[in-house]
Amino acid sequence: MLLIVKRCIVLAFDLRLKYNFKKKALKIIFNKKQERILTNLPAEVASEFKEFWKPVLNNTDILWLKIYGSVSGLWDKRYVSERIYYSIIEPCLNNKAFSKAYNDKNFYKEFISGIKLPQTYIKNVDGVFYNDENAAISLKEACAIIENSESFMIKPSIDSGGGRNVNLYRKSQDVFTDNRGEAVKPDELFKRYKKNFIVQEVIKSHEFYADFNPSSLNTVRVFTYRSVSDERIHVLHSILRVGKQGSVTDNQASGGFACGVTEEGCLTGMAVNKLGCKLNEVNGINLVKGVKLEGYEKIIEAAVKTAKQFLYSRLLGFDLCIDSEGEVNLIEVNNVNNEINFYQMLNGSLFGEFSEEILAWISTKEKSFMIDFEI
Repeated sequence: MLLIVKRCIVLAFDLRLKYNFKKKALKIIFNKKQERILTNLPAEVASEFKEFWKPVLNNTDILWLKIYGSVSGLWDKRYVSERIYYSIIEPCLNNKAFSKAYNDKNFYKEFISGIKLPQTYIKNVDGVFYNDENAAISLKEACAIIENSESFMIKPSIDSGGGRNVNLYRKSQDVFTDNRGEAVKPDELFKRYKKNFIVQEVIKSHEFYADFNPSSLNTVRVFTYRSVSDERIHVLHSILRVGKQGSVTDNQASGGFACGVTEEGCLTGMAVNKLGCKLNEVNGINLVKGVKLEGYEKIIEAAVKTAKQFLYSRLLGFDLCIDSEGEVNLIEVNNVNNEINFYQMLNGSLFGEFSEEILAWISTKEKSFMIDFEI
């Protein structure tokens, strides 16, 4: 009986996701602000696409195939639709029962080694304040730590995707204000965030990345895959994320841009926004094709090294930056609900040469499940 109930819950959840993903795809397709028209989908590609994914999903929706191919200019039967990725692939390759715990920024320092992390001033875990050494502190002590700083970032320690509730505060005449000029006292700010958040230093970005938008920390997103056949870490994609002018985050959800990057770490000259509009400049800065990202090799090395420490997740999205001293900093590890659209809009199919081995794996594996998805 319990098994039947679980299967009914999973079915209902998957149907909800199917509806939301289709709604999202249609919003992109019928976006009136786009200066592009979806090109005709080759019939043979549509047929091959449906046949390729048939082992895991009958009658696969071709809306995302149309979007990816039209934006990238590349047609490929191995494109991964949002429904297939979020409902089937990620739950099979990443154990979602462990995702929340390993996604908590408050504990990165405890289990991630070999990479620089932003300095942490305060942690809040289930409503209890701690310093960076995990010693419990009072609200008064937490406020004093903040008041003795000149600036800080505050964000949810879990579920800060899309830059949600990520804010930067700077001190001016003993008053902290955010980028919109709103003043706030530390105790009032803590009440807003309630529990499960982290307060960290404001990282000064390397000038190469700051040039694209000085108000945000512009990061490189690296997507890695630990192969089911040889357990090696492979870098599938990397993109440069740039915030819109005035924003403190570089997420597309908050108006940012995703810029294409080659395997060698060079700009492709193309970027996209959340709705798939193709751009050759961001914030008035031309994306010169062939320009090498500063510290790219160090970024890739750090991503691979860190990916080896996440044994419950084969698919990971790393947000990494180069600071003013030229060091790689780990900002966030995405082990659940990874964004996949910008990779395929910019670079082609999500898994490329690994598509067949992943398809074979998920065709025989039971997927993990957790009701946690938000769109």
